[in-house]
Amino acid sequence: MNFLFIFLQLWLNFSPLEMQEVRNRSTKGPYKSSGDASPNSPGDWDRVVNFSEQVRNQPITAGNSASESVSIWSGYTGIPGPFNETFPVWQGIKPLATALRYQVLLPDTQAANPHGRKAKALLLAQMAVAKADITTWPSNTNYETGFIQGHVLTRWLRVFDFTSKLYSATEANMLNAWFSRQAYWLANQVHNEMARSFPNRRSGDYVTRIYYANPAGIASLAPFSIFPKADPLYGWAEDKLQYTHRNSDGTLGNKLPYLTSTFNNRACDKMHFVGLVGVLLGDQFLIDEAKRFAKEWLMFSVFPDGTIGEFQRNNYYKNPSQGAWYGWIMIDFYSTLADALARRNDYDLYEYETTDGAFGTEGSTKNFFLVLNRFAKYATGENPLYVGAVAANNRIDYYNENNGVYNPLDYLLAMPNKFYKSDYFTGIYTRRNQAVSKYPATKLATAGKSWLIWGGAQATQPAYLLMYGQNEDLETYRRNPPPLSIGLSDTTIVHGSRNFVLRAQLSAPAGLRSVVWRQLTGQRLLFEPFNQAVTVVSNYNYLEPIPIGEYYFKITAKDANGTRVDKTLKLTIEP
Repeated sequence: MNFLFIFLQLWLNFSPLEMQEVRNRSTKGPYKSSGDASPNSPGDWDRVVNFSEQVRNQPITAGNSASESVSIWSGYTGIPGPFNETFPVWQGIKPLATALRYQVLLPDTQAANPHGRKAKALLLAQMAVAKADITTWPSNTNYETGFIQGHVLTRWLRVFDFTSKLYSATEANMLNAWFSRQAYWLANQVHNEMARSFPNRRSGDYVTRIYYANPAGIASLAPFSIFPKADPLYGWAEDKLQYTHRNSDGTLGNKLPYLTSTFNNRACDKMHFVGLVGVLLGDQFLIDEAKRFAKEWLMFSVFPDGTIGEFQRNNYYKNPSQGAWYGWIMIDFYSTLADALARRNDYDLYEYETTDGAFGTEGSTKNFFLVLNRFAKYATGENPLYVGAVAANNRIDYYNENNGVYNPLDYLLAMPNKFYKSDYFTGIYTRRNQAVSKYPATKLATAGKSWLIWGGAQATQPAYLLMYGQNEDLETYRRNPPPLSIGLSDTTIVHGSRNFVLRAQLSAPAGLRSVVWRQLTGQRLLFEPFNQAVTVVSNYNYLEPIPIGEYYFKITAKDANGTRVDKTLKLTIEP
C-alpha cells in the first residue's frame, strides 16, 4: 500500500517534535530509568521496554480474567452488569507500551516492526471478539456498566493511534467503524443519564431542570433528596458525606448535592474514550458530546473554590483523600481532551469559563485552571482541607496515613502545563518545590501494581512523564493559526497498487463544518472515507490495481463561519 504523506504525523496528544524528544530520552533520560529525573521518579522507558518484551514473547490469549496473562477480553458471557463478572482491567496496558516502543524505534523499521506487528495483531484480535463489542449489550444494561471498558478501549485507541501506518485500508476502515460504534454507544448511554437532570442538554438548555437538578423533581425519588444525609452503614458523619471538606479553622466547606455526583469518574472514563475517538476520526458529534460533558462538569460539579463533587467519596476505603484521588480521573479526561483539541487549533476547553451551576456550584467564575491550582495545593499542603476532625491524618493530600499508601497524582499536571506553562506546576511534579514530598520508592497505590500510577489516570497512557514531563518549552500549540486552508501536493506512483490514500492538511481555527472529496477525471474509483482529512480510493474490483492514467481529485472544505476552500490534487499512475 502506498501512502502520500502531505503533513507531519500528529498523534492524539503527541507531535513529531515530542516523539523525537522521547527518542532522545530513551537513551539519555530523564524518565528513562527510575530516579534519573528526581529521587524515585519513574523509569518510564525501562518499563515500556519490559512490557513490550513480555508482550512480544506471549501468545495471544482471550479470557474474562483480570490476570495480566490474558491478552484480550473474551467479552461478557451473560447479561452485562457492573460487578457480575471479572473485568478486563489490565488489558491494553502492555500492548500500548508495545505500540509506543514501535514508534520510538522508528525509523529503524527492522527494530521497530516486530513490536508494531504484535501490537497490531493484538488490536485486530480484540476487535474480532464479538462479545467484547459493547454495542451488542441489551438496551437496559446497567448505567454503571461500561466505565472499565471506557479506559480499556482508550488504551486500544492509542495502540491504533501509534501503529496506524501498519494497517491496510480495509483494516483501518474496520477499526474506524469499531471504535466509532463503541463511542456512539457510550456517548448515548451517558447522555441518557445526564438527560435525567437536563433533558434539553444537547440543545444547550440548562434552564429546564428535572430530578437531581430540581428540588420538586427529586422529591419524587424518595428516599433521595437534594443533599444526602449521613450514612451510618459506612460510618459517614455529617462532613464526610454532606460536605466537600472541613477548613483548617473548623468551618465546613461546600454542601454536596446529589447532582454533583452524577459527573463522576465512571462517566469520565466513558467520555474520555468518546472524545478521543471524535478527535481521531474527525467526528464532530462525538467531539461535541465530550466537550459538553466536560463543560457540564465545570458547571455542576466544580465549586467556586475548586473543590469538586467527587469529594463525596472522601473517606471511602478509610482514605480521607479518596474523592480527591478519583478527582484526577476527571482532571485527566478534561486535560487530555483539551490538549488533543488545542493541537488542532481548538482552545475552547482550555479557555472556557462559567459562572453557571446549581446548589452552590454557581456564582463565581470557574475554569479548568482553578481546579488544577486547587489540586496542586494538596501536594504542597498550602491552605489545607480536611475530612472529619482537623488533624494531620485527616488532611486531603496524596498520602493515606491509615495504610501508608502514596498516590502522587499531581504528576498529571505535566500535560495541561504545556498550555499553562506554570512554573508552580512544574515545581510540584518535578519535586523542585521543597514543600512537596519526594516520590516514594514503595507503597504506591492501585491494586498492588505500582506501575499503574505512572500511565496517567486509569493507565490510558504508556509513559506519562516520559512523554509530557519537563516538555513545557517544546512548541505544542499554534497560538496564531492561519485562516481555513488545505495543503495538498500532486504525486506520481507506479502501477500495481490496489488502493491509494488521499491526505489533506486541513487548518480551520473556527472548526470544520464539512469536507467533501470528489473525483473529477479518470476511471471511476471507489471512495472510502477514513476521516475528514483522509480518504482511501481503490478500484471497484478490489483485487485489481488502479489503472494507469491521470486522476484529478477535488476537496472542498467549509468552516463553521461558512468559509469555503477548494483544492485539486493530481494523481498519476505510471507503467
